[in-house]
Amino acid sequence: MFNQFRQDITSRGQRMQEELARTKSQLRQARDEYYLAKVERPRGAARLGDLVARYSGVSLYEDRIERGRESHSLVGVSASVSESTTDEVNPSDGGAVRDVFLTIKGADWSWTIKTVAVFSSRKTRSFAALVNSRATNVPTPRSATATATGQFRLLDELRDRGVLTDEEFGTAVSRLRGTPKE
Repeated sequence: MFNQFRQDITSRGQRMQEELARTKSQLRQARDEYYLAKVERPRGAARLGDLVARYSGVSLYEDRIERGRESHSLVGVSASVSESTTDEVNPSDGGAVRDVFLTIKGADWSWTIKTVAVFSSRKTRSFAALVNSRATNVPTPRSATATATGQFRLLDELRDRGVLTDEEFGTAVSRLRGTPKE
């Protein structure tokens, strides 16, 4: 009977220790996310205009992305998240050490940011997904020759330089308008 009682108390104690460690970890995660949100909160209403989100020093706007004084267009931008877990166990964290990296790449530039969210990469992944969705929704700038007006101007310029005759110019204009030349 005494052994059974001791075994019950021991198992309850172990469950309580595990629950306490889990709760401490959740509290640390919540604290880190709170401080991160507090730091990343935009300051001043003047800067809110087209601001979509901020994370770890990176500001995402409707048409551009900024980090410090560096600013780039969202055309061709992609974001990804990677994690690296070391075998080192940190007793204060209650587990293995995990580094979360946010990588944002453009045509000729790249940023790799070690994030603050060491307990969960959820917020980092949601920011990366937001960057990717905004980057795909950015309208690509159209060249002057892609629009009908730009093509008319180009034809007119070619006629003025003598590359096209008046007859060739008329044929090309009628083709652009979609009406056959008589």
